[in-house]
Amino acid sequence: MSRLNFILAGVIALVAAASTAPAQAATPSCAVHGRTIAHLSHSQVVSTSGALVVYRVRGSQWDTLWACERGSRARSLVGRDDSFQSDGEYSPSLIVSNIHLAGPWVLATIETGADSYDACTKYAEPEAPPCIGPEESLELVNAATPARLDISRIVLNSTTASGSSVATQWLRTALSPIGAVAWLTSVSTTPAGSASSSAAINTLWGCRVGGSAKSTSCPATTLASGAVAPDSLAFSGATLSWTLGGQPHSAALT
Repeated sequence: MSRLNFILAGVIALVAAASTAPAQAATPSCAVHGRTIAHLSHSQVVSTSGALVVYRVRGSQWDTLWACERGSRARSLVGRDDSFQSDGEYSPSLIVSNIHLAGPWVLATIETGADSYDACTKYAEPEAPPCIGPEESLELVNAATPARLDISRIVLNSTTASGSSVATQWLRTALSPIGAVAWLTSVSTTPAGSASSSAAINTLWGCRVGGSAKSTSCPATTLASGAVAPDSLAFSGATLSWTLGGQPHSAALT
């Protein structure tokens, strides 16, 4: 190797080292210190379960929520939340709520568009199209791998082609340490021109994560419909139990 090529190779190596060092330093080891992550500015621990930690990092536009396992530098994005940064006139545009931890898994509800829905309902004209939103999604994250799954989505307020108003909500979500998920939805419909809605229809859904580390999925299965008691949902491994009309039921999610 000529002297010039040797010098160029050295310069390239220094540039490469300089470019990677900040990235490595930007993600400290997952070590809880009080209610913060050690050596991570503006961090706050949200929840812990065994080795699993969920924390937020405050930013100027939003807080970013991460999941990690103690002692590891790996972390997985849970979601972003601008509740703290919103000005208060409208609801936040990004909300992370209903966080569940089990094993290496984190299940969270991500809501978007509440601010737009507030503005629509505030300034709605009589002849304007009905306001739709906000939207919520169930996100499942594994702190030890890049796996991130969009389990289910609902629109809280929507309108059918016939003009009926539809209100949808999640009554309960549940998570198993092996990556099984259950959620109970409630849907009620108000016909166009009516002041009262129909009786809510409750549906219980479930899924279990499968596939490889590079390609995971959680296909939803309908487990029950009717008067499912929200507080009755409970996992034991892959088996979900619940009560329907006062009667016990269970199903193994495979």
